Order: sequence, then C-alpha cells, then structure tokens
Amino acid sequence: MPASAAEAAPDHARPFGPGLAVQIDCDKPWVYAFVARGEHDDRPAFPDPFVKVGRLPLSLELPPGTYTVLVEGDSVPTATRVFRVDRTPVRVTIKGGSQGLRDTGTLLTALGGVALVAGVLVELSGTKDEDSSKKQGIAIPLLIGGGVGFAGGLTMFFVSRTTSTDDGPALPSEADHARASFRGLAVVGSF
Repeated sequence: MPASAAEAAPDHARPFGPGLAVQIDCDKPWVYAFVARGEHDDRPAFPDPFVKVGRLPLSLELPPGTYTVLVEGDSVPTATRVFRVDRTPVRVTIKGGSQGLRDTGTLLTALGGVALVAGVLVELSGTKDEDSSKKQGIAIPLLIGGGVGFAGGLTMFFVSRTTSTDDGPALPSEADHARASFRGLAVVGSF
C-alpha cells in the first residue's frame, strides 16, 4: 500500500518524475496531449521524444526545465507549445483550430492557383489575328476568381490553426494567499 497520495499518482501524471503542477486545458473535446523534455516540433523523430499524458484537460507534475507539449485530435490540427517550468505551477491553454476548415482552405488555395495559371495561359496564348476580347472574356474571370480563391484559401488555412498560450501560474501561490489575508496592503518583489 502506498505511503502517501503522491506515491499513488499514476505514471502518466508524472512522466518525468515528481515536480511542479502543470495544468493543460483545451476548448475542444477529444484532444490528446504528449509531452517531451526540451524544445521539439511536430516532425517525426526516432526515438520519439514525446510521452502520451492523456486526454485534455489534465494535470500532471513536471520537474523544473523546458518542455514541449504536442496536442492532436481528430478534428483539431496538430500543434506544439514550448513552455518552462520553474518555481511556480504552470497552466497551458490550447485553443483548438478546425481541421475541416484547414482542409477546405488547402483545397481552395489549390483551385485558386490553378485558375490563376489558367488565366495567365489563356491571356498569353493565341495569334495576332485573334479577337482579343474573346480571350479577355475568359482570362479576366479566371484571374479574378483564381485570385479570390487563392487569397480566401490562404486565409482559411491560417485562421484554422491550433494556438496555445502559457498562462503562467496554475494554482495560487503563497504570495497570493498572503495578499488575500491582508486586503489593501500588498508588497510584491524580490529583495
């Protein structure tokens, strides 16, 4: 039988040993978190530095140092966030993007690019004897539609990304408790 509640904590709650509290939240359901020591991106690596810690929201303990959290889900684009655990607990908040909007943006960007190329080719093709109004009747709508599609697709792609913030302390510190007990008088700083 464990001697304390801290010893009874599951392995995923302390993937690198005991440390300070880290809370990871997400605004979307069914998003999973993976944590690695140091700074990493989401490219595949061997051996994989990431340890699966579970479905968000979750709380875990990490020793002081720099960490990378990778989040992924079925309807959320994969994203990473580097954060530092120092002397106070940390809260990381994930704002999940939309994988469907990202896929639509990618498709719209590709179709807009094809329309732009087709419009340029139509405008540059032909002989001197041809009536240029017929070419422009085809090329101008292709160029305008392609430009709108390309710009709209890029906008959708970048708006749909998953973002994150490091919100600082997750739990009230001893200084917060002291300030709460002496309302109207607070001295904060290092001497």
